[in-house]
Amino acid sequence: MKRLLPWLFPVILVPLLIFSCSRVKQETQGPVSAPAEEKDTAVDITEKKHSDLQEFSLEPFLKDGDQKHNIAVVIYGIWEDFPDYSEVFAGMINGLTEIGWMDPVPESDFYYGPDMRQIKEVIDIIGMIEDNKLSGYLNFSRDLYFDLEWDTETAKSAAFVDLVSEDSVVDLIIALGTGPGQVFSAFENLEIPVVADSISDPLGSGIISSYDDSGRNNLTVRVDPDRYKRQIRMFYDVVGFERLGIIYENTPEGKAYGAVNDIELIAREKGFEVVHNTNVLPVDAGEKACEAQYLVAVEEVSKESNAVYFGIVNGLSSRNLPNIMEITNRYKLPTFSMKGSTYVKRGVLFGVSESEEVATGIYNAKNIVQILRGKLPRSINQVFEHVPHIAINLEEANKIGYDVPIDIIASSDEIYTEISTWAKNE
Repeated sequence: MKRLLPWLFPVILVPLLIFSCSRVKQETQGPVSAPAEEKDTAVDITEKKHSDLQEFSLEPFLKDGDQKHNIAVVIYGIWEDFPDYSEVFAGMINGLTEIGWMDPVPESDFYYGPDMRQIKEVIDIIGMIEDNKLSGYLNFSRDLYFDLEWDTETAKSAAFVDLVSEDSVVDLIIALGTGPGQVFSAFENLEIPVVADSISDPLGSGIISSYDDSGRNNLTVRVDPDRYKRQIRMFYDVVGFERLGIIYENTPEGKAYGAVNDIELIAREKGFEVVHNTNVLPVDAGEKACEAQYLVAVEEVSKESNAVYFGIVNGLSSRNLPNIMEITNRYKLPTFSMKGSTYVKRGVLFGVSESEEVATGIYNAKNIVQILRGKLPRSINQVFEHVPHIAINLEEANKIGYDVPIDIIASSDEIYTEISTWAKNE
């Protein structure tokens, strides 16, 4: 791998930024975005890969009696440092806004403060929509929200049974996470349509029959079978590492969250070695214990690797990230985050940009409208593949002395010039 001398970095970077001023703006915390014409947009991808979305009008409408459509939201649980459900849900809301079903929501309203460092929990986004009456066509309500609290047995509670009963007022359910997906796929005769997302491995989890068929008439699940393969290929093509370090819990779920099978497949394809480390604690050990043990694993894997891929695992958190990066920086290791720009802005070198959430948000929004107009959820094409765009942190590159190829900087969707600090919801 090429190394960038500290004195050489600004010499190369400054002319590049001046030349690319139409693309790059110096900002303290936010990303620097490429102009819209250079991006792959969700609309283009949707129209090419999902032409069936155009069978129904996307125009907003009320149901019989001029009533709003009641939308329930079920999540697997709340994890302070796992904002995926919130990000996916916010993407759906923005997608519905894009096609005219919601009033515009300022981006900052999805966050717990003007610095936009922590996205709101799903329930608080719903509350914002409900309190501000942001849709004349859809009813998002706190009363139609349910949290399984990381236990599918919670679906046996009276409150959940009422939510999905024959007498329920719900017209469509948004299910976020593996647990809700498993719960709804197990129903034999549920008539309420379900749109599921934020599931790492819906096929391996038994939620869907195949990538092409959910197996339930009322269910559709967004799947992207090659999502993590594309990330690993991107990381390898940019860095060219020989030994990639990964850390994960040695359980079926842990391997899925860490994309272990996909990484091993790309390792065989590209010819690099995978350095496995499973020296982590289960979630019930507690946050502090998990974070401390994760640092031990990072130290161990960093000694044997020349690049590290951060999957989702207990102990990897925004609070712990400065400690984690201190270790990988000491070993001068390029890093890539499965969670994308959320961690890139906080110091990880590479990740996938937020454009993916925009693309999937519009895709899900169009699916929701189709279903409300009568389309069978099972008949919707579930495979949605978004061409990834890279996010990069140039301060991190400078810290580890990594010479970022000029073409990578020029083609990056998000460029961060500083490392943001983490702020917990106050």
